[in-house]
Amino acid sequence: MCQSSVVDWLTRVCPEFGELELSEKREIRDFLLIWSFFEQMCLQAQGGMPAVREFVQSLEAPRLDGLDICEYVTYFQNRYYEEGEPTHRYHHLHLERSGNPTEVDEMLCGATQTKADTLIGCLGIVLRYRNNLFHGEKWAYHLHEQENNFRYSSALFQHIMDRVT
Repeated sequence: MCQSSVVDWLTRVCPEFGELELSEKREIRDFLLIWSFFEQMCLQAQGGMPAVREFVQSLEAPRLDGLDICEYVTYFQNRYYEEGEPTHRYHHLHLERSGNPTEVDEMLCGATQTKADTLIGCLGIVLRYRNNLFHGEKWAYHLHEQENNFRYSSALFQHIMDRVT
């Protein structure tokens, strides 16, 4: 069985994928790997908002307080909200498919009351990246402009797991 690599095959059947920079392809690969590891280690192999909430709510105060997530919050806020209104990118998250988690909107507006809710909001966005990638939504625009989404998401997972697992 001698087949071309998946990357070579995708490049052939989807030329737009072939146009992505190598760094973009690496971020996608890294995100796929770290998501599955995070899901196993922190979410008990359950990848939905209930598991995200349960995980964050299980964190003891000192561990949660030890997480500095300002950089990630700022990235998400800048990407999805402008002058207090959702950007065009916000609607592509398809939050309705995850039950419209209030923590996401509150985090994006800066209205969260607790660090736990802020972290849930961040992870809610990353969950949408995962779902949109796994279920094909991100292919609608050939994975363009996703490098930073996956980079920040992977870094957030590493930050969390370094401090709480």
